Amino acid sequence: MLSLLAAGVIALAGMAPASLASAAKEKKQEKKQEVDLNGTYHARMGIQTSNLLWIMQMNYYKGDSNETLGTELENKLFCADQEDSEKLVSKEGTFNEVEISGNGVYTVTLENANFEGETDISQLHVATDIPLNDQIKFSNVKVMVNGREFVTFDEAIMEDETPYLEGGMVVLAMNHWRGSVVSYLNEHGCSESGESGWRLLSGQGGENISITFTVSGFAKDNPDAVEATPTPMPKAESSEGNADATSESSEKAIGTSPTVLVIVAVAVLVLMGGVVLMRKSSRKK
Repeated sequence: MLSLLAAGVIALAGMAPASLASAAKEKKQEKKQEVDLNGTYHARMGIQTSNLLWIMQMNYYKGDSNETLGTELENKLFCADQEDSEKLVSKEGTFNEVEISGNGVYTVTLENANFEGETDISQLHVATDIPLNDQIKFSNVKVMVNGREFVTFDEAIMEDETPYLEGGMVVLAMNHWRGSVVSYLNEHGCSESGESGWRLLSGQGGENISITFTVSGFAKDNPDAVEATPTPMPKAESSEGNADATSESSEKAIGTSPTVLVIVAVAVLVLMGGVVLMRKSSRKK
């Protein structure tokens, strides 16, 4: 028995280096997928509603988590057919992908979407084909829904569940199933208002969503990737300035208008007449 045990220990000891070598090989293979800091990548929006139809498009660039890759439904909104759950049907809405070629500010959008009564968003994110790495960073993530700002993340919250990262890095904006996202939104006054998400949609056609974000860590800046400059509003004149202008114009009017001079002269004569009458009246007494 001792001989058998010894043989078993020796066998296990012989297997250990092989296991370590295998693990090291897998780690080395992961390293081969390093990001190209001078390369060009892409990003697009992922979304899911959560009322009844569960209209969605995760838009991951690779992996089993995106069942529409390579089909006519890729980069389109869709949901399961209400009469045949095995069938997927597309919905109105246009996703606009953005090309990331250096540090800068980028925006992904979904335009003119018709959610057909869906009002709650359970998931919203930016999917990219940038390989997982520690060099590229995302910040200043701003979410706009139908022209209104929903929330801004100073530092992006990144997806950390492996099945959803096969296609690249993912920036989370809303996710009912990610505690870190729910907590952040709660702390910033954006608590869930629906059963499984945030009630932000009208449920009608013509809805627009955008996510703007800043990318850093590349070897170069993208001169075209800059934040849109707000249209300057006309400078309003102060009330004090208006008052001065009114006063000045009044003074000018008094000094130049003959009508005003006549009125002043008549007023003086009336006052003088009143004084004379008062004197006569006092003498009679």
